Amino acid sequence: MKIRLMVIDGNSLPYLTSFKFEFTIRHVPREQNNNITVKFRQFQTNFWRKKHRWCIEFIVGEKSAFIYTIPYFSNKFGLLSNSKRY
Repeated sequence: MKIRLMVIDGNSLPYLTSFKFEFTIRHVPREQNNNITVKFRQFQTNFWRKKHRWCIEFIVGEKSAFIYTIPYFSNKFGLLSNSKRY
């Protein structure tokens, strides 16, 4: 499964004051967990944390992964069995 996101022009970023999301990937083969971790860590760099003040956490489980902005904005949160939080 591939997800395409619209790329925001760098000149428009100063006008974006709030950005919240949550995505779940299900049925992930265990051998892909490291690839997902590497991809998700790209959103935990200083570019996102310090320059734009957008913080994310992610959880990688046995067969699924979950990435979301913090503070978490939903009223529901599902825990994944045998998961690691980053």
